[in-house]
Amino acid sequence: MRFERRVWFFVCAAMAACGGETSVEPASPDVGADGGSPDVASPDASSAGEVAAPDGAVAPDAAASADVATPPDVSVTPDVATPPDASPDVAPPPDAAAASEGVRVVREGCDGPAGPLPGTVCRTLEVRCGGLAPVQVALRVTPPAAGAPARGVVVFGSGGGGTGLWSGPASADAMMGRLAAAGFTVIEREWLVAREQGWFYDAAGRGVPAAACRYTTLLRFVDATYRRGSQPLCATGNSGGSAELGYALTRQNAGDLLDLAVPSSGPFHRADLACGADDTAWQAECRSLARRHCPTCATSGCSLGAGARQLIDASYGSASPCTGTRTPLDGARLRPDSPVAAGATLRLPRTRVALLVGEQDPGPYGALSAALYEALRAAGADVTFGTEATGHEFQSTDAGARRIERVILADCVRRH
Repeated sequence: MRFERRVWFFVCAAMAACGGETSVEPASPDVGADGGSPDVASPDASSAGEVAAPDGAVAPDAAASADVATPPDVSVTPDVATPPDASPDVAPPPDAAAASEGVRVVREGCDGPAGPLPGTVCRTLEVRCGGLAPVQVALRVTPPAAGAPARGVVVFGSGGGGTGLWSGPASADAMMGRLAAAGFTVIEREWLVAREQGWFYDAAGRGVPAAACRYTTLLRFVDATYRRGSQPLCATGNSGGSAELGYALTRQNAGDLLDLAVPSSGPFHRADLACGADDTAWQAECRSLARRHCPTCATSGCSLGAGARQLIDASYGSASPCTGTRTPLDGARLRPDSPVAAGATLRLPRTRVALLVGEQDPGPYGALSAALYEALRAAGADVTFGTEATGHEFQSTDAGARRIERVILADCVRRH
């Protein structure tokens, strides 16, 4: 049974009401990785004014959701009983909406099968940030296996605009199951936006860096809702999901939240070059990067294909600086909108970044990802670059899925 429940999770915007970083209140000491109480609250618990339990489960007859550690400067609107003739959803005042980022729980429950892992629950959220149009995202949340010491939270992001799921291939499903058995809370995100644009959608003409606030805002919600105490928060994303992760880290301060980031099959370092800007020096450097870092890769070309470039254009409204279809290709506009640009956060002192590329991927991602690796390393980031015998859909083979699994098992530890 599904029901509507509307809760606003507000995080004060930078230089707005809070005037500083958001801090997360530690979870109660009886929850942790010592084999005691698992990091999932009872699904039938209810208490007015509380955000949903870490596994997102809500009993069909529950009036509200279970306990969640709430950051001290995060305001959560309490669940107040609404008279039958009253509207259950009251929009925040315009000045509050303009001064805050938010995640609203739209509904609990799945729009179909819950996925391949037992115990998975679903919820639909609305994400708003940076003055952009609000977008909805579905989460699939799988708690750690019963009896497994809780080890942390891992978020999985699919490619393209993120309107699909990371799971699906048997190798990916099995890997996620093994992580849950090892004690991780496994979360998949799926952006519910028309035209397959996903998180790139309608960034008010401000480009991909602005659109990436959606992922960071979602991570804040995940951090406050599902992570406990000293547990780590880690994420992996493939192809377009790697760009989502890369932009969130370098342009939207996701390094303040993530302990480990594992982008696969991307991302790129400079948007102008990835979009095919005419640059003779880059063509030579692109070939050199492939030889230095991915000599066994099937890498060809030095810029993105048409589909990926159209997604980038989606964040610019009526302009098309990446494809040049509606307005001319505009490298001068794209370069400052890159993961590596003036003002970007590259050192990432509390986040380990593990870049992975498939050796059988015929696209340009070996060179593009290697260029980002060199830029991050030069800035002093804790970053690695690796290759594996798999294709562009990195998790679609057992070799690729197990490579990501090994990185998570070894490096998903608390660094904040």
